[in-house]
Amino acid sequence: MIDTLKADAGIFPLYTLEQVQHIVRVFTTIYNELSESFVSLYPYSDKAFARYVYEHVNELLSISTLQVKAVYRVKDGESIDHKQRIDGVVDDILGVRVLVDCEKWTGLRDVDGEVKKVINDGMTEERYYFKAPVVGVPAWELQVIMLNSDLDDTAIKEFVHGHHDLMQLLANYDKK
Repeated sequence: MIDTLKADAGIFPLYTLEQVQHIVRVFTTIYNELSESFVSLYPYSDKAFARYVYEHVNELLSISTLQVKAVYRVKDGESIDHKQRIDGVVDDILGVRVLVDCEKWTGLRDVDGEVKKVINDGMTEERYYFKAPVVGVPAWELQVIMLNSDLDDTAIKEFVHGHHDLMQLLANYDKK
Protein backbone atom coordinates (compact mmCIF):
# COMPACT_ATOMS: atom_id res chain seq x y z
CA MET A 1 0.00 0.00 0.00
CA ILE A 2 1.45 3.34 -1.02
CA ASP A 3 0.96 5.97 1.69
CA THR A 4 1.52 9.05 -0.43
CA LEU A 5 0.68 10.17 -3.93
CA LYS A 6 4.36 10.50 -4.83
CA ALA A 7 6.56 7.84 -6.38
CA ASP A 8 10.29 7.89 -7.04
CA ALA A 9 9.63 9.14 -10.55
CA GLY A 10 7.43 11.99 -9.31
CA ILE A 11 3.70 12.37 -8.89
CA PHE A 12 1.79 9.57 -10.58
CA PRO A 13 -1.87 9.45 -11.62
CA LEU A 14 -4.45 8.02 -9.24
CA TYR A 15 -5.55 4.92 -11.06
CA THR A 16 -5.94 2.33 -8.35
CA LEU A 17 -8.82 1.64 -6.02
CA GLU A 18 -6.32 1.36 -3.15
CA GLN A 19 -5.11 4.93 -3.69
CA VAL A 20 -8.66 6.25 -3.78
CA GLN A 21 -9.55 4.29 -0.65
CA HIS A 22 -6.52 5.79 1.10
CA ILE A 23 -7.68 9.33 0.33
CA VAL A 24 -11.16 8.48 1.57
CA ARG A 25 -9.79 6.94 4.79
CA VAL A 26 -7.64 9.98 5.55
CA PHE A 27 -10.47 12.46 5.02
CA THR A 28 -12.96 10.32 6.89
CA THR A 29 -10.62 10.29 9.88
CA ILE A 30 -10.01 14.04 9.66
CA TYR A 31 -13.69 14.94 9.33
CA ASN A 32 -14.72 12.63 12.16
CA GLU A 33 -12.01 14.02 14.45
CA LEU A 34 -13.03 17.60 13.69
CA SER A 35 -16.72 16.75 14.18
CA GLU A 36 -16.16 15.12 17.55
CA SER A 37 -13.95 17.97 18.71
CA PHE A 38 -16.41 20.63 17.55
CA VAL A 39 -19.53 19.14 19.16
CA SER A 40 -17.67 18.67 22.44
CA LEU A 41 -16.77 22.38 22.53
CA TYR A 42 -19.56 24.37 20.84
CA PRO A 43 -23.30 24.35 20.09
CA TYR A 44 -23.82 23.46 16.42
CA SER A 45 -24.43 26.07 13.74
CA ASP A 46 -23.54 25.83 10.05
CA LYS A 47 -21.35 28.92 10.11
CA ALA A 48 -19.53 27.98 13.29
CA PHE A 49 -18.89 24.44 12.08
CA ALA A 50 -17.76 25.64 8.65
CA ARG A 51 -15.37 28.05 10.30
CA TYR A 52 -14.03 25.33 12.59
CA VAL A 53 -13.42 22.96 9.68
CA TYR A 54 -11.79 25.74 7.66
CA GLU A 55 -9.47 26.69 10.51
CA HIS A 56 -8.38 23.17 11.43
CA VAL A 57 -8.49 20.91 8.37
CA ASN A 58 -5.12 22.04 7.02
CA GLU A 59 -3.46 21.35 10.36
CA LEU A 60 -4.54 17.73 10.07
CA LEU A 61 -3.76 17.51 6.36
CA SER A 62 -0.23 18.73 6.98
CA ILE A 63 0.48 15.72 9.18
CA SER A 64 -1.40 13.24 6.99
CA THR A 65 0.10 11.20 4.18
CA LEU A 66 -1.75 13.05 1.42
CA GLN A 67 0.13 15.22 -1.04
CA VAL A 68 -2.89 17.25 -2.11
CA LYS A 69 -4.38 20.73 -2.01
CA ALA A 70 -7.67 21.16 -0.17
CA VAL A 71 -10.29 23.49 -1.65
CA TYR A 72 -13.44 24.48 0.20
CA ARG A 73 -17.01 24.95 -1.02
CA VAL A 74 -17.87 28.55 -1.95
CA LYS A 75 -20.95 30.09 -3.57
CA ASP A 76 -21.54 30.16 -7.33
CA GLY A 77 -19.64 32.91 -9.07
CA GLU A 78 -17.17 33.55 -6.27
CA SER A 79 -13.49 32.98 -6.79
CA ILE A 80 -11.64 30.58 -4.54
CA ASP A 81 -9.12 33.29 -3.69
CA HIS A 82 -11.74 35.81 -2.60
CA LYS A 83 -14.29 33.90 -0.52
CA GLN A 84 -17.20 35.87 0.90
CA ARG A 85 -16.64 36.67 4.57
CA ILE A 86 -19.40 37.40 7.06
CA ASP A 87 -18.22 38.51 10.50
CA GLY A 88 -14.86 36.92 9.84
CA VAL A 89 -16.40 33.58 8.88
CA VAL A 90 -15.65 32.04 5.52
CA ASP A 91 -19.11 31.25 4.18
CA ASP A 92 -20.20 28.15 2.27
CA ILE A 93 -17.33 25.76 2.85
CA LEU A 94 -19.06 22.63 4.12
CA GLY A 95 -17.80 19.69 2.12
CA VAL A 96 -14.12 19.20 1.42
CA ARG A 97 -12.83 18.85 -2.12
CA VAL A 98 -9.43 17.49 -3.03
CA LEU A 99 -7.46 18.63 -6.05
CA VAL A 100 -4.91 16.17 -7.37
CA ASP A 101 -2.36 17.33 -9.91
CA CYS A 102 -2.55 14.43 -12.35
CA GLU A 103 -4.12 13.89 -15.72
CA LYS A 104 -6.29 10.79 -16.09
CA TRP A 105 -9.27 10.40 -13.78
CA THR A 106 -11.77 8.26 -15.67
CA GLY A 107 -15.04 8.26 -13.76
CA LEU A 108 -17.56 10.25 -11.80
CA ARG A 109 -19.37 8.43 -8.99
CA ASP A 110 -22.84 9.93 -8.70
CA VAL A 111 -25.26 9.88 -5.77
CA ASP A 112 -26.71 6.53 -6.83
CA GLY A 113 -23.29 4.91 -6.79
CA GLU A 114 -23.09 4.53 -10.56
CA VAL A 115 -19.84 5.35 -12.28
CA LYS A 116 -20.06 7.51 -15.39
CA LYS A 117 -17.35 8.53 -17.84
CA VAL A 118 -16.71 12.27 -17.64
CA ILE A 119 -14.33 14.38 -19.67
CA ASN A 120 -14.44 18.14 -19.16
CA ASP A 121 -11.60 20.19 -20.63
CA GLY A 122 -8.94 18.00 -19.10
CA MET A 123 -10.67 17.55 -15.74
CA THR A 124 -12.54 14.56 -14.37
CA GLU A 125 -13.60 13.72 -10.85
CA GLU A 126 -14.55 10.92 -8.49
CA ARG A 127 -17.19 11.86 -5.94
CA TYR A 128 -17.93 10.22 -2.59
CA TYR A 129 -20.57 10.97 0.03
CA PHE A 130 -20.30 10.31 3.76
CA LYS A 131 -22.44 10.75 6.84
CA ALA A 132 -20.42 11.53 9.96
CA PRO A 133 -20.98 9.14 12.88
CA VAL A 134 -21.15 12.21 15.11
CA VAL A 135 -24.74 13.18 15.94
CA GLY A 136 -25.70 16.67 14.77
CA VAL A 137 -22.95 17.10 12.19
CA PRO A 138 -23.87 17.28 8.49
CA ALA A 139 -22.87 14.76 5.88
CA TRP A 140 -19.92 15.67 3.70
CA GLU A 141 -18.83 15.27 0.13
CA LEU A 142 -15.35 14.40 -1.06
CA GLN A 143 -14.43 14.95 -4.68
CA VAL A 144 -11.08 13.69 -5.88
CA ILE A 145 -10.49 15.84 -8.93
CA MET A 146 -7.91 15.50 -11.65
CA LEU A 147 -6.48 18.82 -12.76
CA ASN A 148 -4.45 19.20 -15.90
CA SER A 149 -1.43 21.12 -14.62
CA ASP A 150 -1.87 23.64 -17.45
CA LEU A 151 -5.21 24.78 -16.04
CA ASP A 152 -5.52 27.74 -13.69
CA ASP A 153 -7.83 28.56 -10.78
CA THR A 154 -10.56 29.88 -13.09
CA ALA A 155 -11.08 26.33 -14.35
CA ILE A 156 -11.34 25.03 -10.79
CA LYS A 157 -14.37 27.26 -10.17
CA GLU A 158 -16.48 25.03 -12.42
CA PHE A 159 -16.32 22.39 -9.69
CA VAL A 160 -17.35 24.78 -6.93
CA HIS A 161 -21.08 25.20 -6.49
CA GLY A 162 -24.06 25.56 -4.17
CA HIS A 163 -24.32 25.60 -0.40
CA HIS A 164 -26.34 23.62 2.12
CA ASP A 165 -28.96 22.08 -0.21
CA LEU A 166 -26.70 19.20 -1.22
CA MET A 167 -25.49 18.64 2.31
CA GLN A 168 -29.08 18.48 3.56
CA LEU A 169 -29.94 15.92 0.88
CA LEU A 170 -26.92 13.87 1.89
CA ALA A 171 -27.71 13.93 5.60
CA ASN A 172 -29.74 10.72 5.26
CA TYR A 173 -27.74 9.31 2.35
CA ASP A 174 -26.55 6.20 4.19
CA LYS A 175 -30.12 5.31 5.21
CA LYS A 176 -31.32 4.76 1.63
